[in-house]
Amino acid sequence: MRFLRFLFPVVFATAAGSFAASPEVWSLPGRKVVFVQKNGATVDAECAERAAKCEALQRFPESDIRKLKPEDLANGANPGGAICEKVLGGTNIIGFDTDKNRSSFCLFKDGSYLDGGSIFSEGAKKFGK
Repeated sequence: MRFLRFLFPVVFATAAGSFAASPEVWSLPGRKVVFVQKNGATVDAECAERAAKCEALQRFPESDIRKLKPEDLANGANPGGAICEKVLGGTNIIGFDTDKNRSSFCLFKDGSYLDGGSIFSEGAKKFGK
């Protein structure tokens, strides 16, 4: 628990500002994907259009850092990526923007994507509750 108290302010400050409100294009393995804001999350534009049938938006509220074990965050693991794989059942992938900045994304079985910063921010809200 001590580790999480230290990790929370450091990573939250970084993750909270992951995306602006305007659409952003990221290069993910095999394709370019446009991301937009929807229901407090940053998701791919196709997901936002079919919100009721989008796994990323359906699973997003389940993001909860408290469901992780300490070893899930060992060795500097990405908290958003850990929540993606251990709590939400997705696959953590890395993408790059046009300036070569990198970010993590959660890929779901239906092909939808959720930004790792959104996952962490949502999961961290529940910390301490």
